[in-house]
Amino acid sequence: MKLVEEQLVDFLNIQKRNSWLHDKDVDVYIRKSRRYLGYPPKMIDILDIATISVKKQGKGRFTRFLSFVQDVYPGNLFVENVQTPRFANFFRRLGWQEWIPAGGTPESPCFYLLRK
Repeated sequence: MKLVEEQLVDFLNIQKRNSWLHDKDVDVYIRKSRRYLGYPPKMIDILDIATISVKKQGKGRFTRFLSFVQDVYPGNLFVENVQTPRFANFFRRLGWQEWIPAGGTPESPCFYLLRK
């Protein structure tokens, strides 16, 4: 089985818009998307990390994956509906912008990083 990092590189090089990435430690659902974000807001291309499931939390597995994403993908990044305060604080410490969509709740914010 390929690591999710290898699967991500494959995904970025094809026309497919969304995909599940799986390995023994983590499952990630990603999509190539467009969102209206930023200050002032504008429509941007972005890579959504929509679902994350790590088998053993707190071991740095997602941190390593996110670092890899930032190394191989030069564009904008978005993480949907962060479900725990610990995970939300992780993105805040990294300096990502917090966004609560219309109809969303402060308990499950989204985070984005504009790099283009």
